[in-house]
Amino acid sequence: MSKVGDVLSTAFTRANVDIAMLGETMKYAAPGAEGLNISLEELASMAGKLGDAGIQGSEGGTALRSIMSRLASTPKPVAKALHELGIQSKDAQGNLRPLPTLLKEINQRLNLTILIITHEMEVIKRICDKVAVIDKGELVEAGSVAQIFANPQSDLAKTFIKSTFHYELPADYQARLVENKAEGSYPIVKFEFTGESVDAPLLSQATRKFDIDISIFISQIDYAGGVKFGFVIAEIEGNDADFHKTVEFLEEHNVKVEVLGYVK
Repeated sequence: MSKVGDVLSTAFTRANVDIAMLGETMKYAAPGAEGLNISLEELASMAGKLGDAGIQGSEGGTALRSIMSRLASTPKPVAKALHELGIQSKDAQGNLRPLPTLLKEINQRLNLTILIITHEMEVIKRICDKVAVIDKGELVEAGSVAQIFANPQSDLAKTFIKSTFHYELPADYQARLVENKAEGSYPIVKFEFTGESVDAPLLSQATRKFDIDISIFISQIDYAGGVKFGFVIAEIEGNDADFHKTVEFLEEHNVKVEVLGYVK
């Protein structure tokens, strides 16, 4: 349920729609989305775009349901054109294959440039080669998907990339987590890896190089444009001097280090 909440919260903060209206749209549209392999993130993005156009609540849900109904029954000329390209519009169970996958295959077969406007980084990761980040009508960053995901420069790009991960500390640690260090407490740290730093055994090297122990709670790695990126959340046990040396060592190897708090 936490992922559902994160997705809905992200969608309504980026679109001209409140959470109640978004929920109403999703309620009407969700049954059709399941049969078309449309993800929760993709459906929420669609609902948000309709909200930006003033089509909200049950009206938006009805519109989405109608669109998906038409997609489910691929028109014969479209099906024929896809078949001639060697692209199957439906899977072995008769369900429409994911739209991003179809667009990517069309792009590869015809060498077409396809412009996609989206807030969903999952879509960008899956099918795009280049990306431009626009904030309040201004171009703030552009480059290959690999470049942007491996080394985002703008605050907006960093926020979007972080939104592709969903993580939560174990409940007992959340209850004990405090902002400031106290005697006998240890830091809970988030390490962000991109590019070459993902494959290097940096945490293992740090434990050997410095007198620390690293207990990993959560680790997620993903790919975009052929580049790996991800994060690790861990508890670090050791004295302050060795902890700071560890942070310096990791930052020298392009790992972003963030202390989330302290626990005893």
